[in-house]
Amino acid sequence: MYPNDEAAGAAGDERQPGTFFSRVKGTLERIRDAVVRSSQIGKIKLDSTFLRRERDELLRELGAGVYSLARAGTVKLPSSFDAVLERIDRLDQGIADQERELAVVEAEPRATRKAAAFASTEPAEGASEAESRESEGPAEGSPNPGAGTS
Repeated sequence: MYPNDEAAGAAGDERQPGTFFSRVKGTLERIRDAVVRSSQIGKIKLDSTFLRRERDELLRELGAGVYSLARAGTVKLPSSFDAVLERIDRLDQGIADQERELAVVEAEPRATRKAAAFASTEPAEGASEAESRESEGPAEGSPNPGAGTS
């Protein structure tokens, strides 16, 4: 007997089929309501995320435009923005430096890069023979293939 069946039990009819099915129906309705609510919440959060992303893109576009106008002298920004403008200039310079370095490395012949990579893996002068073997990895036919590797 279920706690809510006390009234039915008092009437002497403990096993009413309608009571069981009405409970199942009520449970299914609560589950359905929870699923509908969860999907509504998910949709609202997703819509909000898309709106925020679009807003962020527009703010980036606006900021880039204002930065360009400020650097061209067309727009005068308050001095409180001077540090931000200088930081952007330094970042732009760093990006340009990295791009030049990348172009140089990409322009090197492949063999030169392989030789440079190999040279950087050779043991340092004065390194012991054991250190040299350790950096080379396991010897051929070694019983422990993971030995000697970091």
